[in-house]
This record gives sequence, C-alpha cells and structure tokens, in this order.
Amino acid sequence: MGNIDEPKSNKTWLPEGIIDTGMVNVQGHKVRMHEDMYPIYMDAIDILSKEGIDLQIQDSFRYSGVQQEQYDASIGTAKEGLVTTPDKSYHVKGKAFDLAQNPEMRDNERISEVLSSLGLIRSRDDEWWHWSTQD
Repeated sequence: MGNIDEPKSNKTWLPEGIIDTGMVNVQGHKVRMHEDMYPIYMDAIDILSKEGIDLQIQDSFRYSGVQQEQYDASIGTAKEGLVTTPDKSYHVKGKAFDLAQNPEMRDNERISEVLSSLGLIRSRDDEWWHWSTQD
C-alpha cells in the first residue's frame, strides 16, 4: 500500500480529475476516485479507524465502457433499473463508491452516520452500500 496521505498523480490512462488513492479494495483492486471525493473518503477512514472500524470498499471509479457493459448486462435481469447508463453514473465520475457487501459494512450504523455527516448520500434506499456526493 502506498502513502495514503498523498494520492498518486493522475496517470494518462485515467480521466481528468480521477486519481489513484494508493489503496486497494476488498478484492485487491486499486481504489480510484475523483480528487474532490478523496478528502471525504480519507476523513471517513480516519474517523472510523479511530473507532476500530475498517471501512471496506468493494467498488469505486469505473470506466464508462465498464459501466455500459454492466448496464447492458442488467437488461432483462433482476438488476434492470438498478444499473444506470455511463452518462448518469457517479461511479464513472469517480464520485461514488460501494461498500463491501458484507454484514460488517451493512449492519454497522456508525458507518452510515459518518458517511452522512461528511455530506455523502445514498441515492437509493435499496442500495445501502452505494455512497456518492450530491453534485
């Protein structure tokens, strides 16, 4: 893991404003997000870690092509209507992340309290794991 105090510089393969945080998600993939989201994310990690809570992320920034694939794959399935197009996705903007979908993240009300206190929202009541900025 890299220095979490300073995100890595924007690489040419990342869209403008998207940074590599130097951290990995629960699946071992790089956590990337918009530079405006990074300080909020770090504040959440700091607050929760002081309380003994490890904020576990499953998904963050997605390329528009990946989002389109997920949208197309959702058509005709139970996920239809839950996955949005790339032009509307906050994941594509780097301004959303999904918590790991495990009981530790789902059942700990303190996580929701902290994320809400930092200005993040759940845009859907049926997706407890999805958090994004309001803009």
